[in-house]
Amino acid sequence: ATLVPLFNVAMYLGGGSLIDCNELFDIENFDGKDALQWSTYTIMQGPHEGKKVLAFQGTDFENVEQVLADIWSVPMATNMIRNMRAEAVKVAEEQKPQFITGHSLGGIIAELVCSETGIPGASFAALGAFDPFSLMDRESYEKRFGMPFDDYGTEIKNAFNAEQATRLALEGYDVDEVSSVLDKRYWEDDRHRFVREEYNGLVENNKHNGVQFEVVMNTYDMAAQPLSSTDGAACSHISSSCDVRWTWFPASLSTNGGHSSQYYAFKATSEFTTGWAERADMTRNNDLVFLPGVQKNLACDYCESDAFCESGKCDTSDRVCYGTSGKMPTFCPSNSVTGGDTRGPCANANECDSDRCEWHSVNPISEYRCYDRLDNGDSCNEHSDCKSNYCNWLFYCS
Repeated sequence: ATLVPLFNVAMYLGGGSLIDCNELFDIENFDGKDALQWSTYTIMQGPHEGKKVLAFQGTDFENVEQVLADIWSVPMATNMIRNMRAEAVKVAEEQKPQFITGHSLGGIIAELVCSETGIPGASFAALGAFDPFSLMDRESYEKRFGMPFDDYGTEIKNAFNAEQATRLALEGYDVDEVSSVLDKRYWEDDRHRFVREEYNGLVENNKHNGVQFEVVMNTYDMAAQPLSSTDGAACSHISSSCDVRWTWFPASLSTNGGHSSQYYAFKATSEFTTGWAERADMTRNNDLVFLPGVQKNLACDYCESDAFCESGKCDTSDRVCYGTSGKMPTFCPSNSVTGGDTRGPCANANECDSDRCEWHSVNPISEYRCYDRLDNGDSCNEHSDCKSNYCNWLFYCS
């Protein structure tokens, strides 16, 4: 519950929706039935043409159940995330995709679906569904109990029950008593306590074994990376940490603290390292910033180089794409990520199609934006405001 006030402060400062505590403790918000969001996509060209991708959405902060799943259910392994997993598996079985994927909370779901179905794919910015044991934990377990430990999830309990059932029969328990005694002994057994302290119990199958599933994590992801570890969440239960694909974009407001799905999309194929490689060894390929045939970013949208922009020209100082004219339009394109209600940013008049760049508002943290020049008769305050290049002494264009 202490996380909720902190979350609400962050949402207030960021202009997002706050969690109503009445909703927080409403039992209907804990069942996970409205938390899963997904969509399917068909690959239109290339070696995987015609194949279907099932994508699970990350946390929508307007969705109370998804927020609760993030801050409560995943770390505590409650029934909410288990219900989401069951629903996601059902969706995968019905949709029959060739690949699965997801970002953040959606990435955790994708990993769990992979373990339940064996469908290959990738997760992005996901904490991971957590490994029952790291290599060090396994060695400690085997040394302490003198036996190997290679099982996942419910197989742990099944193995324990099989071992103990024979022992109980020899001790004289009848069939009706065995079940209740097994449950009691399982919870008291040191081996189970060892497992319980290390493993949150989300993974209950191992069909991911031998399946191609890639885990992608931003080195500077302030949300996912600090909560992960070299033997647990960062590598997930699917990939060992030396196989993680690492991106390197900075944590800032514009990248949502290094957690932005948009930046993951840009960087996962165009700029990354694998395993323990250093940033200096990064693989870079600007041709892979966008998939073939996908429209690049339009005027006013984000860029780091010309390869990001449909116009082929990036303002690298402000990291925004110019328009097709090589300058900024007065208003950003309606189909741009920035949106058609936003004026094109500028530093001077030469950057605008209209040759007019003005301070955008009285807000001290505002910035310069492109404006159209004015017709004769319109009010003005300088010659450059007017199409005629003349603002008379009555402050009208003429």
